Amino acid sequence: MRRAVALVTAVMVLVVGGAALLVAESRARVETVRTEIEAAASQQPGSEYFVDLMDTPAFVRRAVTESLVNDAVPRVDLVPRDGYIAITFGAFRGGNEVVTLTRPWAPRLVTTPIAIGLVLAITGMLVAASRYRPRPAGRSSWDAERGHRGHPAAS
Repeated sequence: MRRAVALVTAVMVLVVGGAALLVAESRARVETVRTEIEAAASQQPGSEYFVDLMDTPAFVRRAVTESLVNDAVPRVDLVPRDGYIAITFGAFRGGNEVVTLTRPWAPRLVTTPIAIGLVLAITGMLVAASRYRPRPAGRSSWDAERGHRGHPAAS
C-alpha cells in the first residue's frame, strides 16, 4: 500500500511540476514575442501602427505556437516587399507571413467589396430570372370556371 501511495505522489509531483514548467515556458515565449514585436516595429521608420497589428492575442498565439512546434526561439521581423510590408514570424522566417498594406487604408478596401456585392446581386437576379415561368396566356382558374372572358359557358 505504501508503494502505491508513493507512486501516486511521485506521479502527481511530476504532473504538477511539468505543468508549472510548461506555464513558465509559455509565459517566457509570450514575453519574447512581445519583445520581438517592439524590436521589429523599431526597424522600419514610420511603422508604429504595425505594433497594433502584431500585438494582438491571435498573432502572439500563432507565433508562440509556431515556436513550440519547431522548438525554436520566437522571431518576428518586418520585411519590405514590393507595395507592402510583410510581418514574418517563426524559426525559419518566411513560411509564416502576415501581409499588410503600406498604409492602413487603401481605396481597394472599399471598391473591392462593392464590386463583389454588385457581381453577387447581378448573379442572383439572373438566377431568379432564369427560374421565372409566366402563366400561359388566356388560362387561369377564374377563366376555366366561368368560361372565356368571364361569360357563362355556352351549352
